[in-house]
Amino acid sequence: MNLSRVFSSLMAPLAIAMIVLAVPERAIAQRPLGIDVSSYQLGSINWSSVKGAGISFAWAKATEGTYDDDGDFVVNENNAKAAGVPIGPYDFDRPDLDSPTTEVNFFWSAAGNYIKADGLTLMPMLDFETFNGFTGATTYSDWANQWCNGVVANATAKGVKIRPTIYLSACKGTYLTAGSVNAWISDIADYNGEAAQSGTPWSTCSGDDPWGSSSWVLWQYTSTGNYSGIPVANVDHDVFNGTSAQMISTMVAISDGPIITKQPVSVAVPIGSNATFSVSTSSTGVTYQWAFKGTSLSGATKSSYTVSNVQTNNVGAYTVSLTASGVSTPSSAAMLSLQESWTNAPGSIVSPASMVNWWTADWSYYDIVGKVSAVPQGTYAFAPGEHNYAFKFDGSTTMLSTGLANLPVPWTFCLWVNRQNSPQTSAGLLEDGTYSLKLEQYNGTRKVGVSVLGVADSIFSSGYSVPLNTWTHLAFVGTSANTSLYVNGVLSGTVTNVIPLPREYIGAAYILSSPPHYVDFMLGSMDELMTFNTALSAAEISAIHSAGTAGLVRGPGIASESWLTSTHFMLNLVGLPGKTLTVAWSTNLTTWTNVTAPFSNPTGNFSLTDLGAKTPSRYYRVSQQ
Repeated sequence: MNLSRVFSSLMAPLAIAMIVLAVPERAIAQRPLGIDVSSYQLGSINWSSVKGAGISFAWAKATEGTYDDDGDFVVNENNAKAAGVPIGPYDFDRPDLDSPTTEVNFFWSAAGNYIKADGLTLMPMLDFETFNGFTGATTYSDWANQWCNGVVANATAKGVKIRPTIYLSACKGTYLTAGSVNAWISDIADYNGEAAQSGTPWSTCSGDDPWGSSSWVLWQYTSTGNYSGIPVANVDHDVFNGTSAQMISTMVAISDGPIITKQPVSVAVPIGSNATFSVSTSSTGVTYQWAFKGTSLSGATKSSYTVSNVQTNNVGAYTVSLTASGVSTPSSAAMLSLQESWTNAPGSIVSPASMVNWWTADWSYYDIVGKVSAVPQGTYAFAPGEHNYAFKFDGSTTMLSTGLANLPVPWTFCLWVNRQNSPQTSAGLLEDGTYSLKLEQYNGTRKVGVSVLGVADSIFSSGYSVPLNTWTHLAFVGTSANTSLYVNGVLSGTVTNVIPLPREYIGAAYILSSPPHYVDFMLGSMDELMTFNTALSAAEISAIHSAGTAGLVRGPGIASESWLTSTHFMLNLVGLPGKTLTVAWSTNLTTWTNVTAPFSNPTGNFSLTDLGAKTPSRYYRVSQQ
């Protein structure tokens, strides 16, 4: 067989034609629905499913008094916004224990980074349910007003305009003096059985309304029933008293400066090509200043910025600041990564079909399976890896954040790691602020382990420590029975801890405490980070390790080919599991004809038969979307 007949290529994302059907507007506008969530939801919430179920807004618990921060707050904030659901933080008040200033400071330390003019931040809420006395105030109304004003001051200092919400049970309204809290948005709880679309929270205790005349903006109308994507039977249900447009204009935080209507988007491009970032605003009289890694770029003063002839030194975070009338609004960071080489190395193997994320780290922050750009913090860099390049961590400032929710058991996480002794008391691989996979366990043990914040720091039964300055393959497997550690393809030990797989932070953790801080910075490098939503078998883990520097199949390829008959040609294809493949043939390398329509490749291996004569010779190519 003449092997020159066979080659592979990468296909650009396919364009999709769409037909939009016009439908009549509803005669009666529907009141938008929302929910309140916290760690009581007992697991990862699928916010895309929640949005698909009709939820337009949400609150996530951030803090309670000054003694508790919610372990799921950050994940809920990031994932709700990623799904397009406006979400805000709430504080369960403890006026009996804390002054309003003390509680504001604790709340802001946990939630302040998530209160921003991004078009998806709901007004922060004071959950006012505790009436056992007050500290640092003259009345409950004074305590609530001080809390709200304190949060407003913090938001104003970062250029964000907010109007906090006060959550209050209808029949507790007498604790707040009439007219004393009119500056703030009302959220009234009354499970009176009335319909969300037509009822009112003031059908009972209407005389207790401190806002006056039985008025209300939001109503928590029940705490029973569920929505798709939430892993518990019951969740608090809210409704806004108006239209969707009114909800957005009333409840979503905005900037004191220009409003960003479309943030810059992360991109991955081939080396030597151009990359363009852009931002959109609905404001007028705006000036722009782009920055790379926090340093202003000379002449980059338009709504778009193009990096020409992209090289490795251009990889990193790009931001833009929009200014009008002396007030600025910073954008979120957009990452520039180098596009992966889709040439499969000799000896590479096809991935198990359950892969969820794959950060190759080859001058790229992009996850080529889950399509998530990790965002670096601190002094970040790349270094030579086990396979091409790796993420390099400096042991004191460097980490990556992804905003990803935890994976429930079963799960697998594997990577290559090159360790130096961290100057920290411990060093993290994957963390979320509560759960951790540790490269070096707490208190300088240097042992690989598993941690649960406030519960336990455990090491594996083998007491294994990763050797210094050498590439070592680690695989962690979580099941409903335990968590196992594989070292260089061989089972090393177990711990009885059963935890979800944390994915929010790589190389360190952000702990919500007073004040919040980053911890567990690792010193060394990580390469080929992969997560799976199954417990890989010992054989699968051994195969990944044995592939070594060849690694796993990344792009489309033709593994082998043969004539079955004089008119039947067999192609054995490989690619990333679950990615669409297209096969085409040509006799002149100019005109191509698809052998079949694009087809899925769920396992990464696919055999295809083509009907064609041996002459003239045909060339084949396979493309992966």
